[in-house]
Amino acid sequence: MKIVTLATGEKAAQEVLLLLWGIQQYHRDLPTVYLYTDAPTWKYIIQKNTYKGKLHMKDALSDYQGLTRLQMEKLPGRRFDTRWTDFMCEKINAMRWAFEESSSLEGVWFLDADITVLGPLPSLPPGCEVGVSPHYIKTRDEAKFGRYNGGFLWISEPKFLDVWEEATKTSRFFEQAALEDVAAAAKTVHEFPIQHNFGWWRLWQSEIGSTEMFSQFGFFRGASGIGLTFRGEPVYSIHTHWAEKEDYFINNFNKFILDRLGKLARHKPAADFLGALKKYLQIY
Repeated sequence: MKIVTLATGEKAAQEVLLLLWGIQQYHRDLPTVYLYTDAPTWKYIIQKNTYKGKLHMKDALSDYQGLTRLQMEKLPGRRFDTRWTDFMCEKINAMRWAFEESSSLEGVWFLDADITVLGPLPSLPPGCEVGVSPHYIKTRDEAKFGRYNGGFLWISEPKFLDVWEEATKTSRFFEQAALEDVAAAAKTVHEFPIQHNFGWWRLWQSEIGSTEMFSQFGFFRGASGIGLTFRGEPVYSIHTHWAEKEDYFINNFNKFILDRLGKLARHKPAADFLGALKKYLQIY
């Protein structure tokens, strides 16, 4: 298994360390991880890294160092409309790098640095060409932001990266909405269940409302996951910036999840995760 991610800056570096921790917890055969980053971020990660699998770095994000998303959205891009779109399309470049590094046809995962792995990554059905994560949000919001989330996907071969890059040129929402074109180009597409890549938007942008969504969380104490369920199935990954305090939706989503995990503190996988959160992000 090959996993690609991006990171620039100390906060992103901390998130990568937590991502690597989760991958190591739930995958006996450790994936090879490919990281697009910059030199200072790489140095930070190396100093604190405990991942025992192969970790490859490429210094490819120096041009974005120190820039926030808001700043990049206002700057003209060098290849696309904005610098933010340029930055988001570094995902495509990083995935091409991972494909080039091996002749294996196993496919490549992309995971945003702020993905927290709380169980095994999903399996792909035989013959699948593209795996994508629906937002599971209101139709009107999907029309703006795209059907699929740009931070959690699997692609079987490089030709789909060409489709993604070309579609981004006319995408209604950065590189993300362009994933609809990628899915349309594939013969077989797998949409990951809602328990994977669970983010705040699934609560506050849901068709059924946040109160009903909150009520569908539960617990289990099996050894195969952290102990949190949604609609009776384990939550396998969460997509959030755990250290975010200013954004109302992210902050309250984090508080809710951490409160639930606190109730599982005697369940070893949950306790181990809370310890990792404190170790790498200095929170909880």
